[in-house]
Amino acid sequence: MKTVSISSPTARTTRTTPRTTARPGVRRRVRPPVRPPVHVPVRPPVRPSALSAGHPVAIRCSAPPCAPLAPAARDARIPSVARESTSGGARATTVTAAPGRDQRFRLSVVIPSYCEPRIGDTVRRVRAELAPAGLLDDLEVIVVDDGSPDDSHRLAVEAGADQVIVLDQNRGKGAAVRQGMLAARGDVIAFTDADLSYAPVQLLGLLEQAEAGWDVVVGNRAHPRSHAVGETAPGRAIGSRVVNRLIRMVLGASTNELEDTQCGLKALRADAAREVFTHSRIDGFAFDVEVLYLADRFSRRVIDVPVTVANSPRSTVHVGRDAARLARDLLRIRRWSRGAYAQPAPDTRGQSVIVAG
Repeated sequence: MKTVSISSPTARTTRTTPRTTARPGVRRRVRPPVRPPVHVPVRPPVRPSALSAGHPVAIRCSAPPCAPLAPAARDARIPSVARESTSGGARATTVTAAPGRDQRFRLSVVIPSYCEPRIGDTVRRVRAELAPAGLLDDLEVIVVDDGSPDDSHRLAVEAGADQVIVLDQNRGKGAAVRQGMLAARGDVIAFTDADLSYAPVQLLGLLEQAEAGWDVVVGNRAHPRSHAVGETAPGRAIGSRVVNRLIRMVLGASTNELEDTQCGLKALRADAAREVFTHSRIDGFAFDVEVLYLADRFSRRVIDVPVTVANSPRSTVHVGRDAARLARDLLRIRRWSRGAYAQPAPDTRGQSVIVAG
């Protein structure tokens, strides 16, 4: 077992066992309610030694441990109704919830997309790989188009995505993931990359850990049992080292503690997803770091799991440009940690168009 902390620079050392009581002399801070969590019966905690698929990286529980999730309802799918309008050159929407809008799924998969001509194939592959696990009727696929100038989102509609959300402008991967996570109706909500560098079948491992009681499950490419197919592009390898160094410098966390914050495969229980993403503010490259920072801030139980990643010979990482953006966002996280994160972030879901769902 090893412990990871993504807390602020003034945080003390972390604990390797769940914290079930408040520390002497420290008053507990009462946060305003965000959204009602999904109610599940409380059951005894899962012992970390029983989880063979991964190992815990941060355990900070001041409340009773989460319980395994109950199966989602299997209602018939009835889409909601969306009306698209244009005002001042910006797209907006008025969405009317149709019957069945409150349907629950066992798993929701959020896929951020920008000018992806193969997004239809991505949707079909996700369904095909997860259907044998009994998720045919318990799977929700959500595609969030990050303001693409083309109509590639229509391919996701034609492929049968349960929800297709189009942002009014290109705002960044973090903004797209946030929109999808807050719109999802699954008891467990995962997000993955549109190029499927992580085979969709790996989502089953994350689902298993979340249903076993872990609030946040993250893929870790540095895990001893992780595998890479193909060579890692030089820019991506350098970028990973730059990310770790900047995190250590700005947030005060060591590179060894933060093995892989940028893995594109993560899953959260619905209540944890809503708590984290209603407070998240980063739209760009550092949104993964913010997600893990907030999970630690809200005492969520985190575990990492091994993954198999298919590396691309090309990389979209530009070390100089992305390092500057990352440093800026990390400084924002550090500043917001002093007070802004105590309140939910402004709701920006009105800046999107739901074209299916």
